[in-house]
Amino acid sequence: MVNPRSVRQDGSVHDPDAGGTEGESSETMAFMRAEFELLEHMRESLVNLVNQRFNFLLALVSATLIAISFLGQQLRFSTAFFLIASGLLVSVLLLGLIVFARALEAEVMTIIYIRALNRIRNFYVTTTPAIRPYLTMPWYDDVPSFYAPGYDVSKS
Repeated sequence: MVNPRSVRQDGSVHDPDAGGTEGESSETMAFMRAEFELLEHMRESLVNLVNQRFNFLLALVSATLIAISFLGQQLRFSTAFFLIASGLLVSVLLLGLIVFARALEAEVMTIIYIRALNRIRNFYVTTTPAIRPYLTMPWYDDVPSFYAPGYDVSKS
């Protein structure tokens, strides 16, 4: 199976076992390293942001349930209590749905970042094939992710 990233523009296939790519400059390597670090930082930031949102939502749900229990004791579970409690629960539910939708968007972006990181890893492997045994994560991006935007099931 030929890795699509190994196909050159003229149609020939680069043999990674034949040695490094011709004419790879230190500027290119520095750019690829900086791009890799930027993508990795963006991926980590996105994961941290989603974790913070979920933690905030869990704290808000806990605080809302405690507030509803205290409110129920004060209002003796009257009609006003049920109106206030239902309003609070609906607003927390809507906020939870928004957080969930944002988490799904973040998951799609995370997949895109990981695929870009794998393409950069592929560049390193095709440039220096000797590093291949030391990589535990994949360095190719042959099959598009089901979650990536524009994925067409009919092409597979």
